[in-house]
Amino acid sequence: KYKIENSMEDELQELVSFLKDKNPKVRKIALQNIKSFTGSTEHCAILKSTPIIPNLSNLLSEQDMLSDALTCLINLTGDEYLLKELIEWSPIPKLMKIMSINSLFCLILVILFIRG
Repeated sequence: KYKIENSMEDELQELVSFLKDKNPKVRKIALQNIKSFTGSTEHCAILKSTPIIPNLSNLLSEQDMLSDALTCLINLTGDEYLLKELIEWSPIPKLMKIMSINSLFCLILVILFIRG
């Protein structure tokens, strides 16, 4: 069991690091994979030890990744620690700049900040 958990931790840490890759295709694939993990309490516990919030926040300015990045951020708000980290990171100014790109997703995230 320990080896499986350790492997998952290593895999998620590596995926998070790929969100900063210079190649947009690599970032997109990593983002799509991470999205499937962000709704799980078990995986959120692992993601707490990674720079998931800043890495996802940096993708908010990339239109082809905006929807998946916002979905991940919204999913992560289910974890109290990650919600606090997201609020501290404060991507709201970045969100305000991209409101015209996809106002529905941005509005949902802003509402979650206000609720939090």
